[in-house]
Amino acid sequence: EDSSYINIEFHDSATHHPLHMVNSLGYTLGSLSRNAFALATSGDEEKSRVSSMLVNVFSAWSASKEWNVSLPKGENAILLSVSATQVAVTSDLHYVRTWTLGGVQQHIFSLPGDPVTLSSHNNMLSVAHYSGNALTLSL
Repeated sequence: EDSSYINIEFHDSATHHPLHMVNSLGYTLGSLSRNAFALATSGDEEKSRVSSMLVNVFSAWSASKEWNVSLPKGENAILLSVSATQVAVTSDLHYVRTWTLGGVQQHIFSLPGDPVTLSSHNNMLSVAHYSGNALTLSL
């Protein structure tokens, strides 16, 4: 099996040093802010692996520098966003979950349609989702 790696390099190396890690869990989603980075992976029923998220906080004020969380079985992370104050994940079951950078879960809410994108800034979160039926064309 091929090994994959995650490399995070910063323009201002005086602020943050480069990070290099083996991608042993197969992370497919990532998000980066000034204060933290987050990685997430979808679950794999064949390997009995649930969807999980890893968060690494750069700031010294955080009680926990690195933490992880698993989503409930059958729920897979499809969108991920990290800001200066929070981490958010949207799942294939239309749930949006948010945590503080310290790892305390804040909110869980459901979207009325399929998630499209997720973006966050400081303590604000923006979620775009489909509303209504998709347009289908028959030729």
